[in-house]
Amino acid sequence: MTPLIGIGATVAAAVIPLALLFSFRFATRKLEARVLSDAPGLKRQTTSAAAVLGTLAALQALATCLGFAQTLFGRAPSGALFALGAVGICLQSAAFVIHQLPSHNRHMKYALLLLGAGLLGAALSTRSTNSFFVAAFALLPLAFVAVALAFSLKVLQPDRPLHPGDASCARAMLWYRRVTWIQGSDPQSLLAYGLLNFVGLGPAYLIVRYAAKARMANTPVVYLRSFRQESAGRTFGEIVVPAVHRSAAVAGLVHLTQSSGSLHAGVPLLWRTAFTAVRNDVWQSWVTERLDHALGVIIDVSESTESLRWEVEQANARLPSERVLLVRQGDPGDHATEGELTYSASAEGAASARAGMAEWLDQAMTAFASTLPPAPVTPARWQAPLIGLVLVFLSLPMAISGATSLLVVDGLTSAKAQSARVAADRVKSAAMLYMLDRHECPSLTDLEGRFLQARRAKDPWGRAFKIKCSGSNIEVTSRGPDGVFGTDDDVRR
Repeated sequence: MTPLIGIGATVAAAVIPLALLFSFRFATRKLEARVLSDAPGLKRQTTSAAAVLGTLAALQALATCLGFAQTLFGRAPSGALFALGAVGICLQSAAFVIHQLPSHNRHMKYALLLLGAGLLGAALSTRSTNSFFVAAFALLPLAFVAVALAFSLKVLQPDRPLHPGDASCARAMLWYRRVTWIQGSDPQSLLAYGLLNFVGLGPAYLIVRYAAKARMANTPVVYLRSFRQESAGRTFGEIVVPAVHRSAAVAGLVHLTQSSGSLHAGVPLLWRTAFTAVRNDVWQSWVTERLDHALGVIIDVSESTESLRWEVEQANARLPSERVLLVRQGDPGDHATEGELTYSASAEGAASARAGMAEWLDQAMTAFASTLPPAPVTPARWQAPLIGLVLVFLSLPMAISGATSLLVVDGLTSAKAQSARVAADRVKSAAMLYMLDRHECPSLTDLEGRFLQARRAKDPWGRAFKIKCSGSNIEVTSRGPDGVFGTDDDVRR
């Protein structure tokens, strides 16, 4: 590798992940605008969560088998492995794009995450002298996935809605609280998820997270407000999400006038709500259908409109009063009737509103699980910017790898080439002495012993030299770094 090619590879390794990040950000904005401007009608889920979990486990098994085969045999060409890793990174990036779109397909998101992680892991697998033990360790994630799949289907029961008096409700709610502790790109979450992957539990965690969220999404907390309310994003990110998201799935509508991006400005990546976009002529049907299967409903009435008043009427008609919460912006000291909550824009007002909303959620959840501990109120932790994560975990390591190849590997190759030339000269001198003594062209075997030590008959790469005679002229050749005679890197003396 010439210095120019090495420098180019190093720069490309640093720039490509950043270019990928910006391209996916651009794609997210474009796709969200398209979904909102061409919103679908009412979509009903036809695929059971159990079938999706089985598909996810099968995808993980496929990726694990690829890594297992690579670990045992290690015969895949480096170009194929590089392509496999690149595909894995792209699939995982696409999963996060889908995650941020309204009306997104959760099945596809988790499938891309698992398959992308599996392909990346397979690409990083290498052949080892302790192949049995390495392969056994590589199979651990698949074993954990099998256990997580059985646990999810039997204990979490992702296809069932929440029913009062159902003992499985409390288990599903508790596991939902556990898996949603991981928020996104904050240091605590990155450390926790990194440790899970280190011990092979990363794919199993994704299986359990999908199952718990699928169960809770069957009976969500519905969030409604006017699309004209400018402060809705701050209210949702600072009050609603910290008070509700750790205990229940949230459902809501978005529109061109108020996109999911505007509501998620302060929400961690993995806590973002699966908002829905529907055509204007079916939004009322969506509201009534969701209310009929809701754990509770939060309606922000700060910006009153005719549509919002209709939603309040429907909520009061379809749900018990203790599962309906009306919130409005104002002075927290103002008198609020039962079932109403007043909040202010100050930090103290937001904290008070979070506590009040969590208390209401406890009461609403009592009908489904009376033994649950109080709902956790968890404000968003500091989130590391994605561009920083890409620089630290992708661009910087790849740039260092390229620079190492340029400075170290190329340097070692040059040093070995020089050593090969010295060794070839030594073999040539021995061959000339042999010809003077025996008057015939020697082989390496002929030289070993009297004329040349056996260990000196090999080049720095551990391969035997080749001797060729033409009359009194002798040529000694090393195969060079690639181990093949007749290529440009051969060393001839």
